Amino acid sequence: MLIFYRFVAGRPKTILAMITLITAVFLARLMTEGLPSDHSPRSLIVSDDADARRYQETNALFGDDQVMIVALEAEDVFTPEVIGQLRDLTNGFSAIKGVKQVVSPTSIRTARTEGENVRVERLIPPRTDAARLRTIGDEAVSDQLLVGNLVARDRKMAAINIFLNLTAEHRSEAVLGELRRVAEQYAAPAKVYYAGLPYMEYRNGQHIRRDLAKFAPFTVLLILVTFYLSFKSLRGVLLPLAAVAVGLVWTFGTMSFSGRPFTVISMMVPVVIMAIGSSYVIHVLNEYYIACASAARNPGKIDRTALMVVTLEFIAPAVLVSGSTTMAGFGSLVFTDIVGSHDMGLFSAVGCAATTILALTMVPSWLALLPLPKADPTAISTPSLRVGRLLERMAGWATERRGPILISTILAMAVGLSGARRLQIDSALMNFYPENSEERIGADKIREHLGGAAAFQVIVEGDAPGAMRRAPSIALIERLQSDIRSIEGVDSTFSIADLMKIAGRFSSQPGEPPRGLPADQAAMDTLLDRCLQQGGSDDIPVRVLSPDGSKAQIIVRSHLFGSREMRSALDRIERWGAERLPSGFRLYPTGIFVLLNRTSDHVAKDQAKSLAVALTLIFVMMSSLFQSVRLGLIALLPNLVPIVLFFGFMGWAGIGLNLNTSLVASIVLGLAVDNAAHFIRRYQVCRESSPTWKAAVRESLLLTGRPMIFANATLAVAFAIFALSSFLPMRTGGLLSGVTILACLLADLTLLPVLLTSREARSDPGQALERAA
Repeated sequence: MLIFYRFVAGRPKTILAMITLITAVFLARLMTEGLPSDHSPRSLIVSDDADARRYQETNALFGDDQVMIVALEAEDVFTPEVIGQLRDLTNGFSAIKGVKQVVSPTSIRTARTEGENVRVERLIPPRTDAARLRTIGDEAVSDQLLVGNLVARDRKMAAINIFLNLTAEHRSEAVLGELRRVAEQYAAPAKVYYAGLPYMEYRNGQHIRRDLAKFAPFTVLLILVTFYLSFKSLRGVLLPLAAVAVGLVWTFGTMSFSGRPFTVISMMVPVVIMAIGSSYVIHVLNEYYIACASAARNPGKIDRTALMVVTLEFIAPAVLVSGSTTMAGFGSLVFTDIVGSHDMGLFSAVGCAATTILALTMVPSWLALLPLPKADPTAISTPSLRVGRLLERMAGWATERRGPILISTILAMAVGLSGARRLQIDSALMNFYPENSEERIGADKIREHLGGAAAFQVIVEGDAPGAMRRAPSIALIERLQSDIRSIEGVDSTFSIADLMKIAGRFSSQPGEPPRGLPADQAAMDTLLDRCLQQGGSDDIPVRVLSPDGSKAQIIVRSHLFGSREMRSALDRIERWGAERLPSGFRLYPTGIFVLLNRTSDHVAKDQAKSLAVALTLIFVMMSSLFQSVRLGLIALLPNLVPIVLFFGFMGWAGIGLNLNTSLVASIVLGLAVDNAAHFIRRYQVCRESSPTWKAAVRESLLLTGRPMIFANATLAVAFAIFALSSFLPMRTGGLLSGVTILACLLADLTLLPVLLTSREARSDPGQALERAA
């Protein structure tokens, strides 16, 4: 490594030229290709398993779930004014490129009799007067196929279902923005609400841009303040900013080259990288100023190259291991099956690697080119009065109050473990949004009048092609629908059985009651063919039967957003299939909300897996750095205590383990071990020159405690900035991360010195006398 240090210190211009070239390549990529993004909830699901493949197959067979709901609320929607608005909205939406079909009360058809004739016409014909509209409203609210789907039973809401056909040419954001513009143009003065996955994706994109616009300035300001307080020099402010900026370019350039999109979860990446990069540069600059102070005390000319080599010799191993442990914390998330968590972990690790490299190359190269600090270096490397007093007190606790620290740690662990046993997993998609958000208000209003917007599908698969065209199979679907509708939280269902009832109603003779499902197979085939070709199929642009007739789809509308409630409903549906389906038949629920529920099942397993991977990698790295298994354990243990307390607090406070909170432990563990690496490294050096282990602890805390405090304060505040996020789990995860990082800092300033000096304390005669007393 000495060769590398000499190369960095002796060839700074070459190093900077190489960094500039790499940065230019990444910048060129970002300027030409940009950064792909995916704001949909699909980034929150398991990427590749049987359920995900079934979902893709279902979309291919029956059409995807790109449906947006626009609902109008009024005292009575069956008035000429509101119906006129609905008609204008339906026509306006239909004209937008990227919209496949619009289904609304003004576009759907019904069958009416005139004398001996049956006429199929619009439910609400053009130029219908107020009296006729009242009659049509009475008919509509008594029709079970319309109530809850297009009109509310209380007549106070009507829905427009917009089926999208989004392609590369018709991007989701542009199409949804145009839909929103049309809605605002024609809906007033009626109140309008929005729901559906495409709308959530559109809003997520807006929230992400708004959040990043808030986070970036706060984080930059945080870095400026932190480095000014730390070093009170221009270079101490500009160098970290430059290193962090270049690190972000490298990270985003890597994302662009890989084609991986920017998601709801990976929006944490830029803030995390800025905070981590700042932490590494703090330690490098602190050691540089310590080296300057040492050189200033010796007479003669100072060799800047030699000074930089000395700096790197001491700090580079600790920064490398710190970077490696942080990468291990983030990298452990790569082993999860959840798309967003995987990408967030992967590119945070990439950013961590980039900032580690830059802290040990770009920053030293600039320092080697810049003049030596003009101010007294000893003043720069000495803690301020307040910080010095705090660190002196910490040193006193660590050397004189070892017993209370250990007892407090054991009690805290017991409380944390007890609370962790109460921890529950619950990933409700609507809980991403505050209660006063447009998304929550719209979903609640639509649920109140129409039905829930959490739609999913139940696929029934027969034993052969054409199996689901048989009369007994369709009757079976009808019975299954009845059972599904009885589940708490389910609002409505739709299937081939309902579509055939529509066709039967259209084909009924005047004076006859609407036809039900025929028991005779020949009559069933005739009605089924008419159903799929004519009767009502234009009004339902979603297939309910696969082309070969082997599968049928039941569309379920519910307000089951919570994972536990959804899990209960899915279990009941699957039990029904296991108990009542004929041999050779099977059923399975699918849809984005089903996959999000399955994701909840993975959270606990992925949490345990990523944490185990992070612990193993960090232990191996720390043991390798210090060439001691004992020191590897000592570096790890103080940072495990706050992690246990984190889980315990969540359990006692009733905070559910979800995608965001499940990331905290692995991330914080990788970040916090940075403290242990620097402190142990410093203690080993100080112990060689100090008369006693107590003096070594004190000197280590005074020299390393200050950058530890500033670095961790930067990290904690950077995560706390997520309290400004539009997403509730992001707020909770950010605040918990910040508090846990500060708890890790406290443990490293108190418990770590106790554990590190345990052998020396036991052999210290003074300590033995204290124990005897």
